[in-house]
Amino acid sequence: MKKIFIYCCICIVFILSGNNLCLAQKGSLKKARKYLKPFWMNMQFFDKTSSESCLQFEKAIEEYKKCINSEIKKIDEAYQELGVLLYTGPEYLKNYDEAIHYLETSQKIFADKKQTLARKQLQASCFNHIGNIYCIKEDFKTAFTYYEKAANLAPYYNSDLAKMYWLGLGVEQDFNIAKTLYREASKAGNLNWNKLYAIDYQKTNEDDSTISTYLEYIYSTSINESSNTWMSLLVKAADMNYPPAQIDLWNIKYKYSEEPDKGLHYLEKAIAQNYIPAITEFGSSFIKFNGISYKISNFSEAEKWLKQAAIEGDPLAQFNLGLTYYYQNGNFLPSSEYLNTALFWFTESNKQGVMGSQYFIDVIKNGLSAKSQGQNFLTDLIKIKETQKSTNQTTNKSNKSNFKPNSRVISTTNSREYEYHSSTICYKGEENSNLYIYRNQFEYRASWVFDKKGLEKAATMPIHIGGLSINGEQLSCHVLNFGVPWYFNYNK
Repeated sequence: MKKIFIYCCICIVFILSGNNLCLAQKGSLKKARKYLKPFWMNMQFFDKTSSESCLQFEKAIEEYKKCINSEIKKIDEAYQELGVLLYTGPEYLKNYDEAIHYLETSQKIFADKKQTLARKQLQASCFNHIGNIYCIKEDFKTAFTYYEKAANLAPYYNSDLAKMYWLGLGVEQDFNIAKTLYREASKAGNLNWNKLYAIDYQKTNEDDSTISTYLEYIYSTSINESSNTWMSLLVKAADMNYPPAQIDLWNIKYKYSEEPDKGLHYLEKAIAQNYIPAITEFGSSFIKFNGISYKISNFSEAEKWLKQAAIEGDPLAQFNLGLTYYYQNGNFLPSSEYLNTALFWFTESNKQGVMGSQYFIDVIKNGLSAKSQGQNFLTDLIKIKETQKSTNQTTNKSNKSNFKPNSRVISTTNSREYEYHSSTICYKGEENSNLYIYRNQFEYRASWVFDKKGLEKAATMPIHIGGLSINGEQLSCHVLNFGVPWYFNYNK
């Protein structure tokens, strides 16, 4: 009996110590992610040269290795994230062979588990990263093999495979296959509609000397050149009046910047050459999205430009023209006047696989015009404005006002741009996770981080329109994590 008691005590101690080690392992993973939170939010343009960011990379890599070396539990994301850091981080920390090892280990862990849509996407992400590494090493045949594995698991990753066919890297050049793959990637949410036009433009302007500069830019992104290198090539091609470069530059540098007007001349030059994606972009600039709904700032201009591109068969123009008619009245509310016309263009864009089209088709056909939701939102906006007006009046009368602002109004003394708003559940196939919604006076954004005090913009992610149906529920929005979409709905 005594022996049994001692044996039970040993087992309990072992279990408890194992739990503590597992908690320590998770703690290391949490610390590692915290060190490089801004990097994960904007990998492409994150400054990796400053001494502060280099120190953060060193600390993060150390914590990831602690997590992995504990060997209590193999955490697939830890292997994956460490692999990504070891080929995208500062030059002196790069180790391509180690990165491949960790990414291969991660994909094997994903493969050994029950195969869900989410795990397939994450496994595909690992293959895609390995493909990137072999591109950097200029071993294009091996890179092509890994890109193919990624695309076979998740259509989202067809874009890199398309690039290989476009440039003839590791495979015989084939423009038609490249276009097909870019189309499939766009249908899965990895928007590359402009590349379809860029390939066609290249085919019809083969003697154009600017093509080589543009293709140098595409190639430099393939081998992971610094953003300064490929950006200078892109600007050079755009300044040489090459329309595909002008649209890429607009989308990357100006479209979401604080001063988009500085890049409008690139759009105008591309429009002057009747380049369809430029016409679509200009028409789309009259559509505003606040995180919940759309507003048409100038219906006649949006209709004029988008109709030109939509008639030519541009899928994004067709979708955005549908939005223009759906929200024709200029508010964040659907308009009943043009619903049939909106339905026609959503149906056309749906045929080409534009995400979000089916959602609006279902809404219109089922008569669920979201009127009550829209009305509630509009009413709420009016309340915010009245509250702000009341606040200003009260402040002018007395600096000792006891007025407590509406929780939806951003305090001017809060250094964090986005206030916490609500939480929701987001889905990757059969898996789900908590997602936290933040907002300022103009838009909604999402984050994996929960902080009641709010967050800075760098710690949040943009919310994209476009979803799918999971377990019979239509999810209309998504965020991207390592290129993998997580789908969700949320309320204001």
